[in-house]
Amino acid sequence: MNRRVGRAVPWIVVAVAGVLLVLSWPWGSRAQAPLGAWGGPDRLAPGPMGTGVLRGVPLPGGGMSDGNHCGAKGYHFFPVPPGAHAAAAAALSGRQVPGPQLALLSYGGGDDPLGESGPYRHQWTFSISFGLSPGPSRALSLAQPIGAQGVAVEIEGPHGLVAGAHGLPVTLHGATTGPDHRLDVRSRGKVTADLNLPLAAVCPGTDAGHVVEGLSGPVDAHNTLIGQPPYRLFVSVSDPSIGALRAAVHAPVAGDTLTGDNLE
Repeated sequence: MNRRVGRAVPWIVVAVAGVLLVLSWPWGSRAQAPLGAWGGPDRLAPGPMGTGVLRGVPLPGGGMSDGNHCGAKGYHFFPVPPGAHAAAAAALSGRQVPGPQLALLSYGGGDDPLGESGPYRHQWTFSISFGLSPGPSRALSLAQPIGAQGVAVEIEGPHGLVAGAHGLPVTLHGATTGPDHRLDVRSRGKVTADLNLPLAAVCPGTDAGHVVEGLSGPVDAHNTLIGQPPYRLFVSVSDPSIGALRAAVHAPVAGDTLTGDNLE
């Protein structure tokens, strides 16, 4: 009898340990945090998927992530010219602002679950729509498909960059091609663009859902905005023709980069 108990004890210990491991596994984490909460709000883990290295990676569908700049403050693939936010805000309010403009129209993140056995977390994308305008009485000619180096997106939080990518492909609406095979944006036309920022562009250790929520400013009990968003979204396009048009019309903003952001 003693020999039998002695042989059984190790198996009993293994069985109990197995039960404790199963009970401690975060079964509910998929439903509670389906957006890749690798390390809590706005905190960087030691590299993508535990590699210990922060690096830029090619993104599904095209473009390159800015993973090598995760945590950096004030990083922009295209330098944002001084006064860009004020000019964009003035244009959105309906005032006549000389020079080309880029304005955010909509943005938001979500997931597309493929079922319990599917690659759930990799279906999350952050969708952005923006509009382009050359300003009053002028036309803007951009390299195809949109600017010399495509579109750049950055999201910065209180502790630095939490998501970013450049060279992102876009879907254009209302655009025309000129005789020089460049993209024509005219003052009487309406050119809009859609793009997706995939989860692979979110810095490791960042809760993507928390970031999306932080792109909206706080409101009071009457749904009145009472502050700026804790996370700032930048969408930029750069082309030498932008700087040339600004100089020709004496725009208040200089430089080759058009930038829109989510500040109120």
